[in-house]
Amino acid sequence: MKASNIIIKTITLLILLSGVGTALMAQDEREWDEDGAIQDAEVVIEKERQITLEKANRGYEKVGPLPVEVDANPQSYSFDPIHYSATPFTPRIRINRIKEEPLPKLYGNYVKGGIGNYGTTYLEGFFNNKRSETHSLGAKIKSLNSSRGPVDKGNSGNSEFDLEFNGNYFTDEVTFSGAVEYQRDKLFYYGYSPGLEVDRDSIKQVYNIMEIAAGMEDRRKNQGVDFTLNMGFTSLGDNYDGKENQGAFNFTGDYQLFENLGFSLQSDLYLGKHSIGNDTRDRSFFRVRPMIKTNISRFMLEAGLNIVSENDTIENGDKLHIAPVAKASLDLTDKIQVYAGISGDVEYRSLQSYIEENPYLGTEVALSHNIKAFELSGGLQGSLGDDLNFHTGLSIGTYRNLAFFANSAADSTRFDILYDTGKPTLVQFFGELSYTREDKLEVNLRADLYGYDTKSVSEPWGRPTYRFKVSGSYNVYDKLIFGTSITALGGINSLNQQSGNRRKLDGVFDVNLSADYLFSRRFSAFVIGKNIVSKEYELYLNYPSRGFTAIAGITYSF
Repeated sequence: MKASNIIIKTITLLILLSGVGTALMAQDEREWDEDGAIQDAEVVIEKERQITLEKANRGYEKVGPLPVEVDANPQSYSFDPIHYSATPFTPRIRINRIKEEPLPKLYGNYVKGGIGNYGTTYLEGFFNNKRSETHSLGAKIKSLNSSRGPVDKGNSGNSEFDLEFNGNYFTDEVTFSGAVEYQRDKLFYYGYSPGLEVDRDSIKQVYNIMEIAAGMEDRRKNQGVDFTLNMGFTSLGDNYDGKENQGAFNFTGDYQLFENLGFSLQSDLYLGKHSIGNDTRDRSFFRVRPMIKTNISRFMLEAGLNIVSENDTIENGDKLHIAPVAKASLDLTDKIQVYAGISGDVEYRSLQSYIEENPYLGTEVALSHNIKAFELSGGLQGSLGDDLNFHTGLSIGTYRNLAFFANSAADSTRFDILYDTGKPTLVQFFGELSYTREDKLEVNLRADLYGYDTKSVSEPWGRPTYRFKVSGSYNVYDKLIFGTSITALGGINSLNQQSGNRRKLDGVFDVNLSADYLFSRRFSAFVIGKNIVSKEYELYLNYPSRGFTAIAGITYSF
């Protein structure tokens, strides 16, 4: 045990003993009886006694400051400047940069060629300059030639040739463009009676088309003003002294007056000559369409006028046409829109546009524009998710000089244009779906239904009443690409004016398939199959199409 603990216990014991002694002394002052018990005693408590204490004096005097002795000799300080010069130091800092991904190699040139049955040869090429911020230059060539066809071998062959040079020049404000194109299409009028011997050269038709185009487009989008100007010249000649020359000027401009109010102007001018031998007719067409556009929240309205002045080649056409144009649309949701409109217009038609619709036209055909007196239309369009888009609509219109096609009375192998000079009615319903999935799968479906109420023409000769088309492609691991195009078309009533024969053509069901296998980014092989079901259908009376056609070849990029 420590000494400190012993001392503390000793002091505590002494204190207890002194307390006990004091208590015993206090008990000695009391009176005790013989038995040692405490006798009775009286205790007096005085309440009136007061305990008083003298008042203490409070001191209010403040303690003054202690005297400070001032040193008679103040201290003095001196500062000696220090001059320091350091050795120049240039740090070497190495900045770690993330390595930029190199741009993928761009192959601006593309050549594709192959051969197939019916004596078919195919060549197509695209040639373009590499990446440039100031310009682009390109060329295109295409040749598709089939020496034989479905009727009398070479008498139903055909060939297509297309050569084009184009270029663009980019500035900060405007893009300038230009192009020169030459087309040569050869075909034969093989719609004669089976077994008839004909001279091949006497039924040959060749269309030579030369086109020169130039344009400029505003690049400053969404800055209040936007415009596009295109100019062009087209010359068409055929194998029977038929010619058409025309110049075209097309302008579209938009000007945003306020946030919810804009103005647009469209103008088209065509000046042409149509010649048949020594007979030349001038054709002119001018259209101007001013429009006002406004949008309030989800609602948009466009309204204006179509003003058209034209000089037609048939005598029953008016010279001036004025018709209202209006369209209203409402966004039901962020992805679905409903619209409706009314309009009147004149559709410009050239000889070239009619040949593209029916290449077996005769040379002495009258040309007329299609006049849309009035049309009411409406539809619904939008997206169902991120990959599926749709568009459906209905239009009802009255026309004048609506064009139909029938075999000519002078030569049944060629077609005339029959114009309904009354006011026929055309009803059209269409529906369209498109689906795209991550650049792997693409599917497009389109359906069109047509209804005609003809007046001066007894039937809508040469026009279909329905058309369905499915097209798509599927990419398998970026190695194998499948493509398809399926067309169903029918309801065509045909008329042979020479024999008076009227016949409804069988429906068309055309299935086309293709496959491309990519050996590398530069080299691939392809196979194309046309009219897989091998049905020699007719789009034009007495002109059966080829049966199954196959083309195989290779593609090379460089």
